[in-house]
Amino acid sequence: MKPRLRHRLVNGLFGNFIMNYFYFFNDTEFEAGCEFTSEFLSNITPRLYLPDNIIVGYGDDFNEMIMI
Repeated sequence: MKPRLRHRLVNGLFGNFIMNYFYFFNDTEFEAGCEFTSEFLSNITPRLYLPDNIIVGYGDDFNEMIMI
């Protein structure tokens, strides 16, 4: 998919999410480019964690960024 079309699709699908995290994607120090925003949002994997479950233990290694 062409980058511009992908960016338009991602903005259409995740527009509300982008607005909820406005400063994450539109920081004055770091301007998230279209490629970063499209790549980041298209690779989000939602998961459900129940209360009292350990997501990452203290000192554990992990290979994913977890947003809570």
